[in-house]
Amino acid sequence: MVSKKSRTVVATLISVVLVSMGLSGCEPTSSDQPDVVQSVTVGVPPTYEEAQDFHEGLAWVKQNGKWGALNHDFEQVIDFLYDEVKPFSEGRAAVSLGEFWGFVDETGNEIIELAYGRAHSFSEGLAVVAHLEFELERPKQDAKRYESLFDILDVYDLVEYYRHSGSGKALWGFVDMQGKEIIPFIYANAGDFEDGMAPVKIYAKEGGSNLPEWTFVDKQAQAGKILSYSSIGGHHEGRMAVSIGEGDDALWGFVDTSGNEIVSPQYVAVGHFQEGLALVFDTALGFIDVDGTVVVPLIYDDAYNFTEGLAALHLDDSWGYVDTTGSEVISFIYDEAHPFNDGLAVVGLKGEYLVIDDTGANVATVEGSYEEATSFAEGVAIMTSRGLKGCINTRGELLLPPTYDEISSFSEGRAVMALDGKAGYLCVG
Repeated sequence: MVSKKSRTVVATLISVVLVSMGLSGCEPTSSDQPDVVQSVTVGVPPTYEEAQDFHEGLAWVKQNGKWGALNHDFEQVIDFLYDEVKPFSEGRAAVSLGEFWGFVDETGNEIIELAYGRAHSFSEGLAVVAHLEFELERPKQDAKRYESLFDILDVYDLVEYYRHSGSGKALWGFVDMQGKEIIPFIYANAGDFEDGMAPVKIYAKEGGSNLPEWTFVDKQAQAGKILSYSSIGGHHEGRMAVSIGEGDDALWGFVDTSGNEIVSPQYVAVGHFQEGLALVFDTALGFIDVDGTVVVPLIYDDAYNFTEGLAALHLDDSWGYVDTTGSEVISFIYDEAHPFNDGLAVVGLKGEYLVIDDTGANVATVEGSYEEATSFAEGVAIMTSRGLKGCINTRGELLLPPTYDEISSFSEGRAVMALDGKAGYLCVG
């Protein structure tokens, strides 16, 4: 949710961290489960220091300051070895020991040596990694291999400068699933690949632009048009947010992956594109399409992104929903509203919570009294009463009374829960 008081449009994802060792109370998930969740059970009691959500069948858990991984049956498949970890993506997970990052597969085999100063998760078969300047030992003749990429760069001089300047800079590049260097380590920063393109930041050269310079590269390391902007934001659906100015004076717009400016920097804040529309803020909130045309007028004071063709918006003390043309489809009558998932949404009205469908018809009244709610994820919504979290299904039936300090959204049939500083897992039945 985005507040008009905010100077940035931020999607806040709360992830609870916790773990357990092999006491599974969950039935295996299957495609023949009923449409309506019948129960939520404790898969692992709250015993661990931290835990992460499941991705690709595995979840990281923390014990005695080290991270290991569990499978869906909560069997430990990777020992508690690592200082920091990132979720599995494309069969690999970034892990670190001390200052050095590398990658492991689903069995814990270190596929890519822990030799990097930074690492992102894999996306489209490539991962962003970085050499910190004090780690790099690159001979001068290596500069020749990069001449065709950017003739404005003298790679060796840059490496030497940042090694001896004490600046603590990093040089970013990309590796494939086996750790082979695919895009050279010459960039000041880099983002993940999406639709075959990734944004990268070029190190400044003396006498160059006063603004930082960026470009997009493809998987063959071919660079596009040089872009001069103060900063960049998310890269989604073929559009990347860019800004001119710093801090509260920054104005935001969008470029495409060819480097063409589609929307000139003019908004105080922007979100990323989702379902072809992006949330933007000037004096109020609205949505633009991929060509920069205002589709939903900038008149709203709170909003969620579009999901399933509908967006929950707040205007004049009430919530309602509009479609991707900006037309009101569900009246602005609610005290609270959440995004749609599988055709259903949780809304608050006159002190009670309801489940509605995408026409606005009431499907169910939620059992019990609550102060907060979330949207549905895998057929379960998290409800809060007196500071404790519980769960309901899409019929509004109570699956789990408010018991835990935190419950994450369900993912792969499991959710992280926390109680008294320890974590465990819940399972759908």
